[in-house]
Amino acid sequence: MNATSVWKRRGSAVVLVVLGFLRPALADHAVDLHVATSALCEDAAQLCWDVRRAAGPSPHFKRLYREAHEIYQIAGAAKRVHHSPAALRPKLKHLCRELHEFRELVERARLEALAPHVPTAAPYCGTSLWLAERQRNLTWQVIAQRVDRMHAMVEALLCALDRRPAVPRQITATPPHPIAPTLTVPPVRPAQPPHADPVQHAHHGDADPGLTVRPHGRRIVIGDGRHFLFSFSLD
Repeated sequence: MNATSVWKRRGSAVVLVVLGFLRPALADHAVDLHVATSALCEDAAQLCWDVRRAAGPSPHFKRLYREAHEIYQIAGAAKRVHHSPAALRPKLKHLCRELHEFRELVERARLEALAPHVPTAAPYCGTSLWLAERQRNLTWQVIAQRVDRMHAMVEALLCALDRRPAVPRQITATPPHPIAPTLTVPPVRPAQPPHADPVQHAHHGDADPGLTVRPHGRRIVIGDGRHFLFSFSLD
């Protein structure tokens, strides 16, 4: 047996030993990427459902859903190539850009699709509308938090692939839009003396005092300060 064949056998043995030590680390790295990309796919799928539930009559619905579906497709493509860092990196960078644009679109749509103005003459008629719009606003906040979490996960994966420390990213809740001030009950005028007319029409030069509730015997008379609206009995 010549020296060349001996060195070949020794070299092959060394390579096998090194691969034996590296195989668990490589396998764990592949498993981590598979778990992370699978979580991205699940979040993207849930994002599509959340957009369908929250958009409602928003004029941005078609664009929002199209962008959310595109994010889901990119996340699926990243999951399919999770075993190849060279192929995974451009997919994650593309997903990062899409999530950044989608986050801005979500915030703009959330602010434009809030509760319409409810007439102050009968604010209680808008209670169900207020509750529905508040629930929709909460759904928009959930969508924003989900997008922020996905964005942070993608950035962490890119840092792991580039072998650089991940920058901590704080995910804060989106501040709720102040819906309540548009639905506050206007000031109630004090009751008129018993001898006064239950609904006293104001002069045209007077300012509108808001909703007026006055007792009239066994009935409650409601007006807006200038016109009679309706009344109901206490019996």
